[in-house]
Amino acid sequence: MAKPSGKKPSDLERGITTWADKGLAKYLEDSDLAAELVDWLHEETNLSKALLRLAVKILATLVSTVARKGGSWLGKIAAQRLETALESLPFYEKIIVALDKLTANLDRELAGKQEVKDILAGRRPPHDTEYAKTLTLELQMQIRQLQGLDELSNQVADGFLSIEGLLNPQPPLQLRMITETSENRFYFGAQKVPFVGRDDEISEVTGFLHGDGDFLWWLVAGPGGLGKSRLALEVCLRHGFAWRAGFFSPDDPFDDWGHWQPEQPTLLVADYASTQPKDLRGMVLALAQRNDLQFPVRMLLLERDAEGPWYSDFTGAGGDRHIIADASHGPAKALAPFGEDALWAILQSFLEGSPAKQPDRGKILTALKQIDPDARPLFASFLGDSLANGRDPRDWDRQRLIVDVLDREKKKHWEPAEVTEKDMHLLALATMTAGIDLEHLSGIEAANLIPDESGFSADRYRVISGRPATETLAALEPDILGELFVLEHLKPAHKADTTRAETLRIAAWNRNPFGMGAFLDRAAMDFPDHETLRLLHEVADSDKFQRSVWSMVAANLIGYYGNAGDIAAARALYDALEKLAAKHPEEPALREPQARGAALMQYLYEQNGDEGTCRRFEKKVKSDPELEAMVRALLDTLPPTEDGKGKE
Repeated sequence: MAKPSGKKPSDLERGITTWADKGLAKYLEDSDLAAELVDWLHEETNLSKALLRLAVKILATLVSTVARKGGSWLGKIAAQRLETALESLPFYEKIIVALDKLTANLDRELAGKQEVKDILAGRRPPHDTEYAKTLTLELQMQIRQLQGLDELSNQVADGFLSIEGLLNPQPPLQLRMITETSENRFYFGAQKVPFVGRDDEISEVTGFLHGDGDFLWWLVAGPGGLGKSRLALEVCLRHGFAWRAGFFSPDDPFDDWGHWQPEQPTLLVADYASTQPKDLRGMVLALAQRNDLQFPVRMLLLERDAEGPWYSDFTGAGGDRHIIADASHGPAKALAPFGEDALWAILQSFLEGSPAKQPDRGKILTALKQIDPDARPLFASFLGDSLANGRDPRDWDRQRLIVDVLDREKKKHWEPAEVTEKDMHLLALATMTAGIDLEHLSGIEAANLIPDESGFSADRYRVISGRPATETLAALEPDILGELFVLEHLKPAHKADTTRAETLRIAAWNRNPFGMGAFLDRAAMDFPDHETLRLLHEVADSDKFQRSVWSMVAANLIGYYGNAGDIAAARALYDALEKLAAKHPEEPALREPQARGAALMQYLYEQNGDEGTCRRFEKKVKSDPELEAMVRALLDTLPPTEDGKGKE
């Protein structure tokens, strides 16, 4: 083979195309198989794994892209950039010779390894946290890490590192994996729960990655605890060599979507999409209108609901709506409930090594179905944990099961760590606000309910949250666990005992209105009959932004309360929404949530056959012609009432 300095671009193209044709793309597109390839190359060349990981990452981009495009080559800029990077690698020729040898006898050299056979058969190794971190690193970050390699002379290193000038800043991505699994074993990033039952979904998301178009977005929806975030994490881990993949937030300091050039295929995962619909819309509009992207970009949105106000805010109106629709991969993917085999596998994973008696499969799965008709893996995990600790879940409901898990967390981990009441208040506040930057701790006014800087302990907070507390104080996750913790922790001991809930509610709205709004929305969706919700949904009226967020959430809560059969709570919330809109007539944004609330109330009265109250409510709405017109338009979007009459 000719030396790198004498190769023409077409020579590299032919080499890449040959490797793609001979089946190497399959190994490069799968992170676990790519790791096995790095091990093989290390044994063959005796080069450092750090150097080989970078080489394989560049090759993964080239080979997989060519394989997907049926042999056609990348755009000139992308090809030149990666070609230069690849040929600048020290010992480049040695790597290429090894790959030629490998592809000439792929079945014997690599596919014959037992580890590879296991991966191809679906038996994947545990994902190592440190290895996973390398998957989200930008190429230039990986290049910098090679600076201290003994294999590189100063002269070679200087020349090699100069290729950074060909690269450009990339959006920060994270995998959100944690190692403190003893304290937070239910968090998706802990990977304590086995990933089972989602083979079809993995294939569908892989198809989304390989779909036609430079930029595509797709929404995956499903109830809390059904495994949306875990599915996204698995996709990121499995495709992290050929794709730079990870979770991102529009709050991160990167917003140059109109000019950014990805340095390899990129998957952006947006969790809790409803908390940032307008920011996401701006990103999608910028990326969808690009015709110069050198590599494909995909955006995967995760949210419980595939409809509703947040989705309307995301899609926008007029021309924006058409642009966003054209960039969609298709209708939202609704995750299906788990099958019995997958649920049983999760239950068994918690029982392995436990002294508890092996339960009867049929009886336990029946009990699980009664607790959680949605057949979610999270509740199988909760139940497995309770069974492993000798608990009898007969006649339990969903709330009772979660309380049992929380009680065990406190006794097993929190009490030995001497967690204080103020620590738990702080955890509740962080959970209501989607986390708190540690540097802002001293600026929170919470009537001395939370620790001050001198009383704060990062070690204690790590124990109760299961996450490091060096920069950010994380919310208690999974969501459902955190929601019930807050509701139970702030539950008044008696009627007059509402100070804690009121103080922390106000602090949460002042700290992060969007975070507090999202927490209330999810908590009411999951626990609409919990008494503490009535304290936390009080009107937030300190400023225009609070009022806007509160009114949108209040309209949603009216529907949740109504579905739970608490029409009185729904009506009380509507009356508060109506008063807020009347108090601030200069803020027309409050009228749309009021109209949604009114439409829902009229629908609920009709659905419950309360004709007298329904007619009186209709008369009240008709006294406001503008509101009546908005309500009529919204009623047309609601399903028919149970008696089949629909809306007039």
